[in-house]
Amino acid sequence: MGSIVPLNIDLAKAFVQPQPFEFKLDSAFFEALDQEEIQGGDIVVSGEARPRHDGMIEAVYHVKGNVQVSCDRCLDLLDFPVEVEDRTLIATEGQGTAEPDYVVSPRQREFDLAWAVYQAIELNLPLVRIHPDGQCNPEMLAYIHTETSAEDDEADKEDFE
Repeated sequence: MGSIVPLNIDLAKAFVQPQPFEFKLDSAFFEALDQEEIQGGDIVVSGEARPRHDGMIEAVYHVKGNVQVSCDRCLDLLDFPVEVEDRTLIATEGQGTAEPDYVVSPRQREFDLAWAVYQAIELNLPLVRIHPDGQCNPEMLAYIHTETSAEDDEADKEDFE
């Protein structure tokens, strides 16, 4: 996973006191990740990385904006609104009593939340992603209808043989 827009948390500071953060993500962020689900977007991530009593860091964040995905029916881009509240637990090797989401080296100074934020967005998208009725690409729908009709005709011929 790579990101041209790192969502870095300063771990040394976050182990001492809460560290607020805000990141603005655009299509370049999604293009830089090793993923194919989200084609673009305009997102704001705001939150806080704070120390926990058990020696871990909890990054709590709110994600809001829009992402672009392919329509399952016509394959054109489709805008979806996104609003997600999530958290990520980060532990240093050998620290923490809960099950962390990520374990980092004690020497690691920063942690990039990019992949955790991407997963929070992707997991909150609906499984079926289609335009509202009448908004799909009419050329693609006509092509699908033509192909489906041809397949149905072929299946009918096989039924009578």
